[in-house]
Amino acid sequence: MYIQQEKKRGRYLAWILLLLIILAALGLYAIVERPELVGQEPTPAPVETAEGHVEEGDALLGAGKIDEAMAEYQRATELDPENAIAHARWGRLLTLRRRYAEAVEKTSRAVELDPENAEVQALYAMTLDWNGQYDDALSAALRSIELDPDYAEGHAYLAEAYADKDRWNEALESAQVAVRLDGSSWVTHLNLGYVYEKMGNYSEAVAEYAEATLLHPNLSYLYIRLARAYRVLSRYELAIAQLDLAQNVDPHNPEVYDTLGQVYLDQGEFERAADRFRKAIEEDAEYAAAYGHLGISYFRLMRWEDAIPSFRRAIEYGSQAPEYYYALGWSYINLSEDCESAIPYFEMALELDIWAQPAWDGLDYCEE
Repeated sequence: MYIQQEKKRGRYLAWILLLLIILAALGLYAIVERPELVGQEPTPAPVETAEGHVEEGDALLGAGKIDEAMAEYQRATELDPENAIAHARWGRLLTLRRRYAEAVEKTSRAVELDPENAEVQALYAMTLDWNGQYDDALSAALRSIELDPDYAEGHAYLAEAYADKDRWNEALESAQVAVRLDGSSWVTHLNLGYVYEKMGNYSEAVAEYAEATLLHPNLSYLYIRLARAYRVLSRYELAIAQLDLAQNVDPHNPEVYDTLGQVYLDQGEFERAADRFRKAIEEDAEYAAAYGHLGISYFRLMRWEDAIPSFRRAIEYGSQAPEYYYALGWSYINLSEDCESAIPYFEMALELDIWAQPAWDGLDYCEE
């Protein structure tokens, strides 16, 4: 009898415990999911703003995550189509990814939205310059410093435009003003380096590019510029070291592999160069320069049948390098004495550069 009573009491306590657990779970649910039921104000959901995405894009650029930063700027323009800064900064990064026409489209829209903004005008100048529109770039950069004479990056992009117009004194003066106004800006040192490079002063260019990498160690483009300057100076080990750093911060940047391939070309390592150019093309199947450089590698290896489609792709994707045209012509001749296919490319090379001697030599060969 006593044992039976203990069993009943145990079952009763079990039911009480189960009921308490259920009530506790319901209470926790109400507090977390339905706070208004227990007299608490619900936690407001975070508000998505264009400004927040611009800030996140800036932070991602600082971390070297260019593609992710572009996505943030793009989202900012979707939330606020009239956010000029988002359009302008998106355009700058499109330029770094060699998408020049798109970049000009974005910064042009930014100027339409806020023509009195010095940063917007400066980034418009940058995208125009990289798209080969040097006169328009000069006008935009001048407008930038007119709006804000102390805006360092406006002077930096003005220097870039002057350099591309071969106006060396004005370019150097503007670049030096930019650095004096803001010596902590990677843009000012980058463009001072560019002016020195265009003037043929590669030692000074190296110093400025190196300073830019210290100021922004996560931007692969800066290491690429430094590597190219080292390459001109035939300091190949230093160039490769910079490209290794660029690859570490931006492993899918095809420009890194293309530049490394050019270093190997200079050293006569044609197979190794071709491998790097193929890697660049894997990362960007429409990268005209990489196809052209791959064609040069095959040409040096006397693999005419491989050189021909590589040069044709470079031309198809918009390359205007005369070397690719006349090398394609000579590839047809070396492969099968096909002057009929070669002559049009020799002629196109001369349209691009009347002094392209290999093209003249090709025409003379086919006329014999």
